[in-house]
Amino acid sequence: GISGDTLFPPLLNGLSTSIQYTWFEPLSGCEYNLSSPVQFVQPPTTPLPECQPSTLNSVMYTWEGTGFSFGFTFSINQGLLQGPYQTPGNFFQIDTLQEGDAVTLNLWSVGQPPCGNSDTVSITCVAKECPPATIRIEGPDIFCANDDPLQLNLYTLGLVEIDNIFWSGPGITNPSGMFDPVLAVEGANELMVTVESAGCVYIVPINVVVISVPIASFMFTGETCVDSILKVEFSGLAYYGLSTFYWGLDGAIITEDNRPFDFSILWDKPSDYSISLFIEYIGCLSDTFLVPVQIDAPLTQPDVTCIEEEYYSLVVGWEPVPGASHYQVTSSIGIGSLSGTTYAVSNVPDNTPVTIQVIATGSSACGPSSATIECQTLEYIPPQTFIPNIFSPNGDGINDHFFIQSNDRITLVNAFRIFDRWGNVVFEDFNFLPNDPQHGWDGIFNGKIMNPAVFTYLAEVQTIDQTPLRITGDVALVR
Repeated sequence: GISGDTLFPPLLNGLSTSIQYTWFEPLSGCEYNLSSPVQFVQPPTTPLPECQPSTLNSVMYTWEGTGFSFGFTFSINQGLLQGPYQTPGNFFQIDTLQEGDAVTLNLWSVGQPPCGNSDTVSITCVAKECPPATIRIEGPDIFCANDDPLQLNLYTLGLVEIDNIFWSGPGITNPSGMFDPVLAVEGANELMVTVESAGCVYIVPINVVVISVPIASFMFTGETCVDSILKVEFSGLAYYGLSTFYWGLDGAIITEDNRPFDFSILWDKPSDYSISLFIEYIGCLSDTFLVPVQIDAPLTQPDVTCIEEEYYSLVVGWEPVPGASHYQVTSSIGIGSLSGTTYAVSNVPDNTPVTIQVIATGSSACGPSSATIECQTLEYIPPQTFIPNIFSPNGDGINDHFFIQSNDRITLVNAFRIFDRWGNVVFEDFNFLPNDPQHGWDGIFNGKIMNPAVFTYLAEVQTIDQTPLRITGDVALVR
């Protein structure tokens, strides 16, 4: 028999050699020499796998080791074991994973007989898992509909670095996040923002509210005159109960206050004023609506007087009324003619009352002013002269002078001449008042008392209305 073991060094791996056997048979004394070929095989080493950087949906393993190939099985999240599989390479990658999936790999080196496979090693690698992050808008998330475009910025918590940010949605004018409220819709606008960070992608909805801008508008009615009540009525657009109204009333006196809707005001002095309004709603300001108001004083009443009162006509006048640009005059009778601030009425019977109304108008909102006066034409009394047809210049104090006598319609005697029967002027006088014996003839001519005779006279007189009259007649001188 043969007994005993023979050890060969590892360097013989893969080599072929032969083994010599010597067999001695004691009984027969025979010795046998035998030779047998031997193939030496190195057993496979156990692989050393490592986890490579993973992605959100894949993991990769690499390893060091020797062997004909490598066998493996794997399970995902300790689920169903899959395999065995075999690969000649030194790596293995599995895709289509979910974020954070744990993949356990069981790996060995595949050897040749008679050595067989190496020991099996297990390693677990995890698909990349994005860290939780807080992402919200930094700055205002409420805008007024008329605000200027604004660059939106994000506040992030939990992200070490940010690679890219993309914005989209109503009012976004470019992916960088420029937001124009004018292009958005009033109310809530859902914007989408995509944040890329170290291979992680976060898609977050962000709400931005666009508020309608209130509209300030109002109207007022009433006479814009001192102490006249103006009714102010709101006619704009606002969120009642939530908006603040800022009225500017320029010192007006409020007589009825139901702001911001309807109220009443007045001013007690004439001047140029204004009413203004702007509205604030959650920080959104309307434009200022302003209406100028010119408060006028009433026109003073015309002070009308009767300037001339004639037999068949009359004239009234008045001082100019400040602020008046036009006068309208009417009379109860006759034909009127307006010239500046005088008004003449003709074709009126004598001794007749005439009612005249003067109305002054201008740019004042207070309306016209008026005054009424009553004038009366003169009663017509015809001019009358009383010239005697006889006189006796005898010094008895009775009818000693021949002179012109008249009523008050005769205001002046321009000339008074007396002629004898041959046409000689025996007496003359000029420019004197009637009814004055001192301007009469005493019957003396050339220092002598004329003999009784009949004389002719001629008188030129002027009436109260400047009308000249000629009066002729005869007078007898007696003793």
